[in-house]
Amino acid sequence: MALTLGQPGEIAVVGNWNGDGRTKAGVFPDGLWLLDYNGNAKWDVPVVGDWSGDKRTRVGVFRDGLWLLDYNGNGQWDGPQSDRAVNLGQAKDIPMVGDWSGNGQTKVGIFRDGLWLIDYNGNFKWDGGENGDRDMNLGQEGDVPIVLRDSAHR
Repeated sequence: MALTLGQPGEIAVVGNWNGDGRTKAGVFPDGLWLLDYNGNAKWDVPVVGDWSGDKRTRVGVFRDGLWLLDYNGNGQWDGPQSDRAVNLGQAKDIPMVGDWSGNGQTKVGIFRDGLWLIDYNGNFKWDGGENGDRDMNLGQEGDVPIVLRDSAHR
């Protein structure tokens, strides 16, 4: 298995990070530990958005269908009491973010081989197309989805 991880000059490390008996990769760049904890040889996908609609961009990650969003804006994961954990998607889905309804709040969505699943109502869960969210078929396997911001509506 070939694994590309880190940049030239970073220190490579290996270990059994989660106790499952399998050695996994990691790197140590400039005092920051980056470890492949689950051993899938891929990292979380970073996402950004104005999750609360207060005109402030915040960070988040997408990991195999789980979104962890820094809703309160303090730059760290505080748990679901003050941040948002969203289950939408699965492994190999491409995360998408956008203001789908035009209300100023960034919402989540995924692209899967031509299928778009969009949390249109912004309640951080999939309610289904008949209950306020949107699903559509546009594209096919291997396509790269693109979301553009329409500046005329801001």
